[in-house]
Amino acid sequence: MQIKKSRRVELERKKPTLFFLGLAVACAAVLSAFEWKTPIEQSRIGCTLSDEVPVMEAAMVPLSVRKREKPVEKKRDVKKDVAKTIIDEFRYDDINPLKADVKFPELEEEPIVEDIAQLKEEVFEEKILPIADVMPEFPGGDSARVVFLQNQVIYPPMAKHAGISGKVYVGFTVRKDGSITDIEVKRRVGGGLDEEAVKAVKAMPKWNPGFNNGRPVNVSFVMPVTFTLK
Repeated sequence: MQIKKSRRVELERKKPTLFFLGLAVACAAVLSAFEWKTPIEQSRIGCTLSDEVPVMEAAMVPLSVRKREKPVEKKRDVKKDVAKTIIDEFRYDDINPLKADVKFPELEEEPIVEDIAQLKEEVFEEKILPIADVMPEFPGGDSARVVFLQNQVIYPPMAKHAGISGKVYVGFTVRKDGSITDIEVKRRVGGGLDEEAVKAVKAMPKWNPGFNNGRPVNVSFVMPVTFTLK
């Protein structure tokens, strides 16, 4: 009895051989594709870079610095300017014929040295000095000033009831003519005493002015006004 060979079994047995054979053919095809060279590429194998692309040598061009040209000043036509001025003057004379009657103010003369010295003295005389060679004085002296203040000052009732006393310092300026200006309280006590002290200073007569270098000057003065409860 003969054993019949099945075609399917035969193919299953040869399957590994056929697989490796196909793999070998595929690898050979891929390698041949990479190794394949066209005629154009073969002709270019021996070419160098200088044969393939021509190199152009650049010529050195010297740089030139362009100088800045100065603007050309146009020359004025003096004749035209003179003619235009004359024409304008004639036109102005036609519009305003009283041009010749206009008088311009004369320039003041420069001050001479004597005027400058006098001006400096006047400015110095207007200054208020804190001290002078001869200090200003109340007419009759300090004793007369104390008597005057005692007669002028009235003790405020509010300060008397509150028991407020002390010294109010009043500053003022004795002018060159002896008048009293710039009255100001320098140190306050309160209770109405400050206002009463200012009122008494305003009522004072003209003082004997202060002197400096033999000339009357403005001198600042600070005077205390004392308030005492009895």
